[in-house]
Amino acid sequence: MQQMQVYARVITQLIASEDHTVQDLNSAISAVLRLNNINKSESPQHLKRVAHYSRLIATNCADTYSLSEEWIEHLYLFAPLHDIGKVFLPEKLLTKPGPLSPQEFERMKTHTLKGRDIIDHMIDSFGYKDHLHYTGMLRNIVTHHHETIDGKGYPYGLKGDEIPLEARIVAVADILDAMLTKRVYKEAWSMDKTLKELQKLSGSKLEPEFIGILASHKQELMNIRTASAE
Repeated sequence: MQQMQVYARVITQLIASEDHTVQDLNSAISAVLRLNNINKSESPQHLKRVAHYSRLIATNCADTYSLSEEWIEHLYLFAPLHDIGKVFLPEKLLTKPGPLSPQEFERMKTHTLKGRDIIDHMIDSFGYKDHLHYTGMLRNIVTHHHETIDGKGYPYGLKGDEIPLEARIVAVADILDAMLTKRVYKEAWSMDKTLKELQKLSGSKLEPEFIGILASHKQELMNIRTASAE
């Protein structure tokens, strides 16, 4: 509980002020992650890219979903916190250089609800329920970014539009960057291979419209990769 209070207080300080610049927020998030093991598996550059990819997707579907600039900016600011629950997982699990066992995968899956618990603790304990903007968005991203539209994701097996829009967007951004990035268990994939693999997931795991947006903005994706290289 003491550890959760530390993370919740730091996150609260990150998002309570509307005066944060993006650079300030990204720097602060990196500091939060250095408190534990996430940086061993999720670099600050990965988190920045997920934020940029999420904003790219949201900007290009804003008319479809009637998204305001404020909504998109909060999505951009909160996307890097999607895996905050991993602070409670051991380093050896996060950096395992091979497939996870069924038992290990079940433990890995707990990071979504552990992350939600951090956010809930932040909201309930520090009196920010009525003062922080878009707390529901932050909670949804942290909780639901591993749901899939076929209902076979986790933690709740939500389907299609049952999954909050912000979580569906961040899910695509996160998977995109994971495919493009070298990990302990895989080499980096090319942009072309990544987009082809994402197309295979379109309509079953991931939102087809968002995959289409990525495919039609290939150069912008490459620019983001270059600007936030490892």
